[in-house]
Amino acid sequence: MNLNIDKVIADEVNTIWFDSYVLIDGNMWFPAANYNALFCVKKGQTTAELIIEFKEYPFLIPRIFFPCECIDRKIILIPSKVADILVYDIDEDVLEKYMIPNGQDILERGGLFSCSFVYEGKVYLVGDWYPGIIKFDAVTGIEEVIEEPYLRYKKNGVYDGERFYRHANVLYENKLYLPTLRENGLICMDMETRLCSFIEVLPQYSTAWDCIFDGKYIWVWGTNFYLAEYDVNSGVTEYSSVRDNDILLESSAAYLEKRDTDIYI
Repeated sequence: MNLNIDKVIADEVNTIWFDSYVLIDGNMWFPAANYNALFCVKKGQTTAELIIEFKEYPFLIPRIFFPCECIDRKIILIPSKVADILVYDIDEDVLEKYMIPNGQDILERGGLFSCSFVYEGKVYLVGDWYPGIIKFDAVTGIEEVIEEPYLRYKKNGVYDGERFYRHANVLYENKLYLPTLRENGLICMDMETRLCSFIEVLPQYSTAWDCIFDGKYIWVWGTNFYLAEYDVNSGVTEYSSVRDNDILLESSAAYLEKRDTDIYI
């Protein structure tokens, strides 16, 4: 989404775009994807206000923070291109920084995190190139690095030294589902026991790229133009090829989106 901002900044930048936001008291807060700063659009307004700049980081690297979450009126900015988690308290106007263990070393290969979710009052950062899920408290900081989904990924012989998971996860009851980039299915982790299992949902020659949940089915988009649906209650899986269904896609590296009750590619 694109928005105009309340003043011209940096080389006549007057339009910003973003991928993730949180709503607090009807106000929309978000890290800009094309400018290193946090912005806010007040309820009823159409112009974004610059709240705070992140001047210590390289200027204009796209998506240095993506996505973002909110707990107790604190905005947690998930790092992709830098090695720090930022927490902004909107009431106190205070910005806190928490360093990612070994984050700087991993940045030399790729982005740290690609998605996140909130579970029982904690934020969980899902590693993209980072080999773990970080459990994060908005007050005390990093509590745990969960390695189980990544250790299993390595042990099964399909990890090639590149990224682990992309911009998708499904949290249903106490189960976390992650689409694997090197296999034809989902990694399922029990959030209480950390036990992991693999669910095959696509044919052998397709790997999971994205997933989305509609309340009953986890829809999984796979390479080679396959779409699968996994019933979280029955465990039944069906898949089909959409290559010949009049869908004009140049590449199978597409994404899923839910609108009302429909799933779009």
